[in-house]
Amino acid sequence: MAEFERAKVNLITSMERSFKEKDKTESSNYVEEYIRNFLTNEPIPGIEIEYQYHKDLLPAISLQDVNAIATNLNANTNYVTYITGPDANTNTLPTGDALIAAVDATAKRKDIKAYEEKAVATTLLKRTLKAGKIVSSIKTIMVLQIKVMPLMQLKLLVAWALESFHQQIYVRH
Repeated sequence: MAEFERAKVNLITSMERSFKEKDKTESSNYVEEYIRNFLTNEPIPGIEIEYQYHKDLLPAISLQDVNAIATNLNANTNYVTYITGPDANTNTLPTGDALIAAVDATAKRKDIKAYEEKAVATTLLKRTLKAGKIVSSIKTIMVLQIKVMPLMQLKLLVAWALESFHQQIYVRH
């Protein structure tokens, strides 16, 4: 499958997942949509309509359409770039002018080749493995026996238990 087709499949799969899980959407996602609506007048049609738009319109978008838009974007010299890094070693980060120069130099390069799809093995193994059998098993039991205690002691005990969750924990009164 070509890279472009894979991107389309990933996009429709993501939209389908959002549609199926619409009842589990975090409130923060709605807040972000409302903010974009207020600031940029981005419509809020709802996931049902957005999913339907994707199903209807995505198949009609061709690689040539995307390449045409990319050509227009490459001609645009009005862009924003930024870099992030640690606060401690700021002297090793490029300056603003150096960063812009690097982006401009990369955009002007003509030797950058398009991504080439390579064939991927359809199976991970060359032969089918035989089923094994369980030779031993270990059960880890977590036992907490807590009596009524002051709230601060209980908070400390729970914090200790959470930090030690990889070990067996036996708490006795």
